[in-house]
Amino acid sequence: MIDFLAGKYRSVRFTFIQSNIFFLLGRQIFSGFWSIDCFFSASVINSRKVLQTLSPINSLLFFLIVLSACKEKKVSTYTLVPPSDTLLQYNGRFHFNADSSMAKFAWTGSEINAKFEGTSCKILLKDNVYIKDGYGAPQANYFYVFLDGGFPQLLRASPDSTVYTIAKNLADTSHTFKLFRRTEGATGSTEFLGLRLDTGRSLLPYKASPSRRIEFIGNSITCGYGNEGDSARCKYSSLTQNGYMTYSAITSRSLDAEYRAVAYSGMGIYRNYSDAIRYTMTEMYDFVYPQNDSICWDHGQWQPHAVVVNLATNDFAKGNPKRAYFVESYFNLLEKIHVYYPEATIFCLGSPMMTDKYPRRRKARSTAKSYISEAIGKMKDLGMENIYYFGLSEQFSEVLGCDFHPNVVQHQKNATELTAFISEKMDW
Repeated sequence: MIDFLAGKYRSVRFTFIQSNIFFLLGRQIFSGFWSIDCFFSASVINSRKVLQTLSPINSLLFFLIVLSACKEKKVSTYTLVPPSDTLLQYNGRFHFNADSSMAKFAWTGSEINAKFEGTSCKILLKDNVYIKDGYGAPQANYFYVFLDGGFPQLLRASPDSTVYTIAKNLADTSHTFKLFRRTEGATGSTEFLGLRLDTGRSLLPYKASPSRRIEFIGNSITCGYGNEGDSARCKYSSLTQNGYMTYSAITSRSLDAEYRAVAYSGMGIYRNYSDAIRYTMTEMYDFVYPQNDSICWDHGQWQPHAVVVNLATNDFAKGNPKRAYFVESYFNLLEKIHVYYPEATIFCLGSPMMTDKYPRRRKARSTAKSYISEAIGKMKDLGMENIYYFGLSEQFSEVLGCDFHPNVVQHQKNATELTAFISEKMDW
């Protein structure tokens, strides 16, 4: 026998079994971590004659040299589906980087849909959060995850995490999921980095989007600001914002239409809530996502049948704007929409947050209606006929969410009346 451990380093001739000891030991050590893409049997058979003439130490060195020459490949425990996979269905505005390994998005109601094989699915998201809530606490983006069309799961994204399990221990068959962004762009952008499926599994074709398409342009109301708050006195938090339960999203589902929203809290037509007259919705409407004004959306990618504009609340929040300024700004947005979507019908809404009751001397609701109607008249003077005004019913104290915004009950009420109006005008 070889007296190796006792330090007697004399040359010996290895038997068939002894020459395999190092081979089996090395294979056992590495097999837990690596898949050695090498034909071991042939290697060890060809090397036995050499091993028989070497000392134990040189034999081990020889084995390590042979082992290092093998091609090593880390074992994959999942299949990665990149954002560029053509079987993924995106609804909304997404910006892909140069190699399509990342898709960035931010607008309320943005969706990612897929149908996959297997028992599990994880989604890769990198979240970028920019704001704090009304109490000074850091915020997060929230999403709904619908698995196989069932009840939604709430997903809270975190800047410290990238991998989120959205399905596990499923029946080994095909499944669908929808990721729906509940929070608005002001909270921050999100980067979609792909999916992880069971090893060897892949995506399947997802069902086609609805044939009807509708886009909403708005402010905090369309975002769902505070709509899940318990009273008008609660302050804003991203958890109380549910874009899925807004009048706009509910209306779209009721009409069986693909839904897209370009909405941002505080936005106005002529001036924002902050009184700023730059970066109003007329400008922001062209952005792929609101954090970058140099990346513009290609409106030719997606043509809606109807466009709904719900703006004016912030223009009138601190006093009635001058008529000429507001009308011109509103007309400019309508004209831009018509150029982008010449076949689309446009609906201009009166805000549920505006009233003539307070302060009475301003008559904000009826004044805004008058201004908007004048802008609509200018569009009709250009020959556009399929453009309408519709006033959403006013909210009252029992249906208020955070910071005096409409709650889900008010959103549902406005959705019911708007659905009926659009259905009639569009013959849907």
